[in-house]
Amino acid sequence: LSIRTMFAKRWNGTTWVQIGTYPSRGSVNGLALDSFNNAIVMRTTEGGTLAYRYITGGWQPLASPLDNTLTNPANYSSIARTSNNRPIVAWQENVSATDRDVFVKSWTGAGWANLGRVDRVSTNPARVPSIAVGTDNRPVVAWGETSFEGTYKYDIFVSRWNGSVWTPLGSRLSSVRSDEWP
Repeated sequence: LSIRTMFAKRWNGTTWVQIGTYPSRGSVNGLALDSFNNAIVMRTTEGGTLAYRYITGGWQPLASPLDNTLTNPANYSSIARTSNNRPIVAWQENVSATDRDVFVKSWTGAGWANLGRVDRVSTNPARVPSIAVGTDNRPVVAWGETSFEGTYKYDIFVSRWNGSVWTPLGSRLSSVRSDEWP
């Protein structure tokens, strides 16, 4: 059994100062800072994927797990923040024994609002999302998606939230069809 502990440090202008020991166990993906420069990270364990914010004194979870179904493994999360200081996250979640999708939720200040599934083809496994927020406060997500055409092909896609649905930004980015980690 491998136990990992994450440490976070803040630059004080001269040196790095540790701001707390992050809860051990599980994997940590994604980092964002709020307008007060408090760190916000994603943590995935057997109990689900949660966003944690460091507030003086320790790490505190933001509400309940993000996972759609706690019995399905979720991982490879990515986090950004909107201009009004709210985190928005994307993650990969298994939806069956052979398929996984990318989902997005945004923090409302009281809970998580579901922005739905992002993948292009629901039957193709999607993985490893990366999220950013544009100047219009709308999220943009890049991810890898797998298709089987005699052999597995890995492509990178990008979609933008238009306020109600995910809109593809062009076709696949991959030129050699073997890219999978945006």
